[in-house]
Amino acid sequence: MPETKPTRNEQIVNLRVFATLVVVLGHCIIIFDPSWSASFGFHHQYDCHTAVLIKRFINLFQMELFFVISGICFGYDKSNTVGPLNFVKKKFYRLIIPFIAIAFIWLLPIRIAINFPRYESLSFFEIVYNILTARDAGHLWFLPVLFNIFIISFSLRLCSEKKWLVIFFAFALFLLHFKIASFIIRQTCYYFLFFSIGNVMDLTAATHRKRTLIAIGAFLLVLVCAFFDFESSRFRVIETMLIVLFIFAIIPHRTNSIIARIDRSSFGIYLFHSPILLFGMTFLTSLPPPLLHFNTIFNGHNSLHWSHQYCQTE
Repeated sequence: MPETKPTRNEQIVNLRVFATLVVVLGHCIIIFDPSWSASFGFHHQYDCHTAVLIKRFINLFQMELFFVISGICFGYDKSNTVGPLNFVKKKFYRLIIPFIAIAFIWLLPIRIAINFPRYESLSFFEIVYNILTARDAGHLWFLPVLFNIFIISFSLRLCSEKKWLVIFFAFALFLLHFKIASFIIRQTCYYFLFFSIGNVMDLTAATHRKRTLIAIGAFLLVLVCAFFDFESSRFRVIETMLIVLFIFAIIPHRTNSIIARIDRSSFGIYLFHSPILLFGMTFLTSLPPPLLHFNTIFNGHNSLHWSHQYCQTE
């Protein structure tokens, strides 16, 4: 008897597209953030304080939202009942192969072509090492970290079906991440908490009235947290969870063909978009913010087209 294909959750489609576009937006305006410019060596001639505020707000939830969505998909994916070896192979081909391929065929050549400031004092071996360990792999660090989290989650599922145990373990790892030096392991321990929260979420349980109350409550609490130092680790994680909860509460349950098409290309958009923006950050720093944003949107359209072609051939 042929296997029935699971129904696509349209709320997840909307969430994934929203998360992808928010990340792209954040990377489009990151050059105006002085803290980022000082770290990477890019400098823009114009100040854009509004863009800096938007970027810092996006930083509060952009990647956490991705991991919550990934956790939800893991919880609903019936194919996760395959054997451990097949599961590892599936995730390796899906995450690690693209990580290596895009890093060395796309990201690295573009960085070399623009004389990436961080590479000035590094040998080629050090550059390769930093990429493979995700210490300096740009936006691609997400892939090996998600791979680690999938393996941990699958292993825990084999040991026990009790979801409270997963949350307890995730919270323990979250408390440990402050002390860990390795970038990949530290990020794995931090984001595993958000992945696990998504894994135990039931999107079908909330009624419209309950979602409205959640949205209002989360929004009010976010305003309260805004009076605290939410950049510190103590308050940041609380506000992040509240923002993610608010987004889930207000995101529509119905989608359309345009959003569905972007969703099919979302993985490719994430893979390809960031290196393209490096050209604008290098050669167009004299443009005022509106013109630079126009160039970014144009490049973003090209990224969407190329990534769609990539996803079509997967």
